[in-house]
Amino acid sequence: MIMSVSSEELIEQAMTLIACKGWHVFQLSDLCKDGVTPYEVAQFFSHKEDVLHGFSHMISDRLRKSMPTFDEATSPQERLLEVLMLRLEALMPYRVACTCIMESYEKDPLGGISSSLFFQGVTDEMCDLAHVPKSYMFSWAFFGLCGWTLWEWRHDDTPDLSKTMAFINHRLGYLFQYL
Repeated sequence: MIMSVSSEELIEQAMTLIACKGWHVFQLSDLCKDGVTPYEVAQFFSHKEDVLHGFSHMISDRLRKSMPTFDEATSPQERLLEVLMLRLEALMPYRVACTCIMESYEKDPLGGISSSLFFQGVTDEMCDLAHVPKSYMFSWAFFGLCGWTLWEWRHDDTPDLSKTMAFINHRLGYLFQYL
């Protein structure tokens, strides 16, 4: 069967719906319109959490394509700050949907545990892209910092995300100082 829609198109549509309806109301069946069949949706997503995983992979792909080349003089902290800010920039068009998802998980923290554990791999990938060696402790500390950063990003009203950037830089300083 020829697919009339790509996973990226479904993810884009899902994020638009999540921004309008909220994560808790969104269902995979909402994607079945404009000629998209339940079979096509099921080819990409078994559960609505799969949309989050697909979204994260889509953002990671975009991040890998936009990565700068770091010179040897760039510190690990600066490289990791750059990678994290590039990821947040890639998330900007989806900020409302991301906020809806985060708010839903704040109300139901147990519902977010399985999804949050998936994002441990995302934070490890960011360390790899920044060429930052990671230990077990560093990985978990950076994972926590990324979660905290998303909260800060969600509330940052500056057009250039300067509050978020200052927050990350300050916290990364602690991370590199103590780990």
